[in-house]
Amino acid sequence: MKSLIMENRCKERWYPTAIDRYRTYIKLDMTIDGSEQLRNNIAYNLQYLEYIQKQQNELNLSSVIYVMLCKSYIISGMGIIEGLFSNLLKSKGLWNSTVWESKRRIKSNESVIDGKKIKIETEIFEKVDAYEMRMDLDSMIKKIESKKLLSIEHKNFPIIKKLRGLRNRVHLQQANNRFDTDYHNFSYEEKNEMGEILYTILTDEIFCTMPQYPEIFEFLKNK
Repeated sequence: MKSLIMENRCKERWYPTAIDRYRTYIKLDMTIDGSEQLRNNIAYNLQYLEYIQKQQNELNLSSVIYVMLCKSYIISGMGIIEGLFSNLLKSKGLWNSTVWESKRRIKSNESVIDGKKIKIETEIFEKVDAYEMRMDLDSMIKKIESKKLLSIEHKNFPIIKKLRGLRNRVHLQQANNRFDTDYHNFSYEEKNEMGEILYTILTDEIFCTMPQYPEIFEFLKNK
């Protein structure tokens, strides 16, 4: 880490794995729109995860800063998984789609039935050419699990679902009680689970061009 301090003027500065090297290892269906940008973004986020790991390995951090780095690690890691899963589902023709497009909503005036206030809304749809619908990460995980699209062990999916829930804590107002804070929800344990599951997915032959040489992703298993 001291090589990154400008005042030290180190000739050999620490640098994460090159973006082009990551790009070489990441396997996507490049016929899907946006795949090139997605592969770049995955590589950028992997470099960022390397940097977070570097900070936790070498800096004397406060407990709060350490936890917030764990949070950033999990949010970025789940972003990578979401990108990989979206490409896989579209490649397999399993992305949610519809031929019905909402055109108008008609709302009735407020009425009273059995002493309760009610209103009626009618939505009008038009049949169009099939188009992609929005899929959230939870839906992607469930579909990939049910269709057995990955060769990873079944026990990994509950971990992915748990981390997906933590990823939603990007919304700072989310809390159920006074102890439901980032400081109490993120730790080395969750960050380590994120690294392990990300390593498992990225080295799967469906997402890795060279699964026989997984060393590039070894930093994700850092203990």
